Amino acid sequence: MTHPSLENLLHACERFTDILNQETDLLKSHNIAGANALLIDKQHRADRHQSACALFNTENTMAQCTSEELTMLKDAIDTLHQALIDNKESVDIAYKVRSSIVDKISSAIKDQQAPVCHYTKSAKFSTNSSPVSMLALNRQI
Repeated sequence: MTHPSLENLLHACERFTDILNQETDLLKSHNIAGANALLIDKQHRADRHQSACALFNTENTMAQCTSEELTMLKDAIDTLHQALIDNKESVDIAYKVRSSIVDKISSAIKDQQAPVCHYTKSAKFSTNSSPVSMLALNRQI
């Protein structure tokens, strides 16, 4: 390859695809902590990919590429696109599972909560069946 901005873009696509696939694999194996540990690197690689795209466009590199180079670029972009789709599906599933767990815990707490009893000003016994006033759980993903 003779175009540094093309090489840079292909490398950025490959590195971004790699980390997306790593995160997807971790999410599929329910390793949320491992996936969270990749977030800073994932953001860095996304930023690097965006910068490489901008440079590629600014230098009008596409006009200078051979058909073989453009085919390589298309393949890299298609691979990255599929990795993004797979990653989004895994993140969505992980979020739905965690939300479901939080909802079930919240519901169970509300169902098990004993009513608070008290006497009114007129000395009548009254129950207060108000719901749980606060539930704090880590909904990190």
